[in-house]
Amino acid sequence: MKRPIFYFLFTILLASCDPFYIAEIKNETDGDIFLQISFDRETLEESWNGRPYIPFLNSFPNWANIDKAIIVDTVNLIYTYKITSRNSFPLESGVGHNPDFSLFKSILVSKPDSLIFDDKQAIKNAFIKTDVRKWELKIN
Repeated sequence: MKRPIFYFLFTILLASCDPFYIAEIKNETDGDIFLQISFDRETLEESWNGRPYIPFLNSFPNWANIDKAIIVDTVNLIYTYKITSRNSFPLESGVGHNPDFSLFKSILVSKPDSLIFDDKQAIKNAFIKTDVRKWELKIN
């Protein structure tokens, strides 16, 4: 009797888990690209509720294989990252169904032909859904 109850409870536990999503920028070029992210101060101040958010930004995106920002402007909340050839940068991830990109004010991708996404809607429109819970911005 214990075994069927265990399996039932285990199935409910697995079925009730929230899905995980990721939105990443993929460098598909043969050279390095530079990603300049301007963070939205209002969104950060609202979400951090008066607590200091600069340590969070200084460690963003806080993934093991991603280097920290190479240029930091904490006054204007602009951080520049280098994405090496054939690598990805995890811009946003979390629990839920899709990214909202609310932390970002603008994004500049520097390569021989620069790309500028100057507002939240432009950022959102640039990403293509590649899987059930995965969005990508491919830089060619």
